[in-house]
Formats: sequence, C-alpha cells, structure tokens
Amino acid sequence: MKTKGRYIVGMAVGFSAGLLGWSLLELVLSLQHLFPGYRYILLASGALTGASLSAVLASMEGILHKNITKIHKEWLLGLVWGAIGGTIGAFAGQLLFNWILPEGLMPESFRYPYYIARIISWGLMGAFIGTAEGLRARSGTKITAGLISGISAGVVGGTLVETGMLLFPGDSWLKLPGFLIIGMGTALLNILIEEKNSAGVFRMLNGSEKGRKYLLNQKKISLGSSRHNDIIIKGDPGLPATVAVLRRRRREVFIENRDREAPLSVNDRTVDQTALKYEDVIQVGKIKFLYEVR
Repeated sequence: MKTKGRYIVGMAVGFSAGLLGWSLLELVLSLQHLFPGYRYILLASGALTGASLSAVLASMEGILHKNITKIHKEWLLGLVWGAIGGTIGAFAGQLLFNWILPEGLMPESFRYPYYIARIISWGLMGAFIGTAEGLRARSGTKITAGLISGISAGVVGGTLVETGMLLFPGDSWLKLPGFLIIGMGTALLNILIEEKNSAGVFRMLNGSEKGRKYLLNQKKISLGSSRHNDIIIKGDPGLPATVAVLRRRRREVFIENRDREAPLSVNDRTVDQTALKYEDVIQVGKIKFLYEVR
C-alpha cells in the first residue's frame, strides 16, 4: 500500500480504537455502583480500555495487507496484552498515589498528585498498547516503534482524559479527544517510525495486486500462497504455501528459497540464498517483485 494509504488506514484504525476505548470507559463508569469499591472500578476500566485499544491497533498490519488470518492473530494478542497493560497501568498509578496518600479520603490538596499518577499510568498502558504487533512479529524495530508511539500518545492523550475528569467530571464527552489522540497518535507515530527504520519495500510488478507495496519492517518476512505468510502471493495456483523468506541482518536483507520445487530467481538468476540490493527484481513463481528504497 502507498504511504498515503497507510496513513489514511492508520487514522481510521486509530479513530476506531479511541472511540471504542472511550465507550467502554463510559460503560464502566455508568455501572460503578455495581462494583464493591473504587479499586475494582479502576482495574476494570484499565483492563477494558487497554484491551480494546490494543486489540484494534494491533490489527492494523493485517488490515493494511488484507490478511484475515493475521488480523485474527493480532486482534487476539492485542486483546490479552492490552488487558494486562491496562491493569498494570491502573494498578501502578494507584500504587504511586498511595505512596503519597496511603489511605482515607482524598483531600483537595491531593487532587493534583493523583492527576500526575494517573497520567503516568496512561503512559505505561500506552507502552503495552503500542507493542502488541511487535511482539507478534518478533520484531525489535516494531517493538521500539510501539514503545515510542504508545508512551508518547498515552501521556498526551491521558493528560487530556484526566484533565477532563478533573475539571469537568460531569461532561463525559470531554474525555473523547484524549482517547482519539491515544488511538490515532499511536497508529500514526507507529507508521512514521517504522517507515523511517524500514529496510525498504517490496513492490509487486505483476499479477492481480500489481503495484502493492510491502514495507520490510520485520526481521523475518515469509512469502507464499498461504494466508499465514506475511506477504500473500495470489494468482499463482501452483505456488507452495511458503516459497521464500526474507531475513534482515543489520543493514542487509537476504532472501532464501524454502521450496526447491518452486525456483526463486533474482535478476533472472536462480538462487537458493542471496543478499539483495536496491532495484533487484525477484521472481517467485510467476510473480515478480522490485526491491526498492522506501
């Protein structure tokens, strides 16, 4: 997908994540009379908002590549990882505040320390929200991008959410902009950082998806006909499930054949494994790719 398209999809996914997270927080707050105490409300809201934000944001890569199998895996991992992060973030924020005020009611003078503690908890939850896809892909580049984007968006968006709750507790909609910043900010910063640190792109030169671009932003990228691959090759019924693998080693990208019955060629030369250079033409079955600068 072209860069502009990636950002449009990122904005849409981030908006959806923020809207869902805000809706679930409001649901918990509307049912707070059913909870036995404030800490249970805090943990429930943290787990639900973290799970929803992370699940939607983690599925972005699968959505970009129209890969249903990847979406399911990303969504499930994001749901669990985000719930853990939201719970830890809520607990850490409360623990931090309890160091200041161990027990009892919250005097007026302690509103602002609590405010700071809650913002820190949003940043911690953002770290989990941003890194779910990187963990699934086992990509250090993606994890680093997720940490930077998640913490940044979590702190900024969380500040808006907590400001709205502190100054205008009766106006629930004032928390929505903060959630949208968390969702959209995490998604867009992730895309930006990954693009800046990618090893280039694979552009499909023929077939039904001619022109589609795949960002090389993982240590290992598989190619083949199966939906379990990172790059799914359509239009070649004789292609094996996984025909080749791209591996990133420092600044170099290598490609290796995974099925001898489906020859792999680079610049019309059959290879088993080779380092790639920009402008190399790679043929996998009947489909050709161009390895080019981002």
